[in-house]
Amino acid sequence: MRSSYTDESRTLLTTVGVAVMPDQNHVDAALGSLSVGGHERAGLRVVPFPHTVAADWSDARRQETSSRSGPMPYAILQVSGWADGRTMPELADAEPFRHADTLLDHLSEFFVHTERPCEERGVRC
Repeated sequence: MRSSYTDESRTLLTTVGVAVMPDQNHVDAALGSLSVGGHERAGLRVVPFPHTVAADWSDARRQETSSRSGPMPYAILQVSGWADGRTMPELADAEPFRHADTLLDHLSEFFVHTERPCEERGVRC
């Protein structure tokens, strides 16, 4: 599952993704194989939406990435950037993307309630 969000100013964009895994070992392996954190260019791909502020949102505009996992068998990832395409200096503080951390926290709280997601109806692992 992936979806994209904007902050109240409509200048910061975030795509979040949730991957269902059989267990925490699979989550750890998946997250270990991705480049998450910092300004890496691998990992979660963005989701643009035509006719919105996110219409030009692209992987090339990703500025900040992070993830959450445990104690649930889900890998929850996010990528953020600016709607107007500006870039972040290498040593910049990720403070502008605080809304992305809030999204990750809410998703983590929601998904922590299912211990065996692969047995849920409509879920494929």
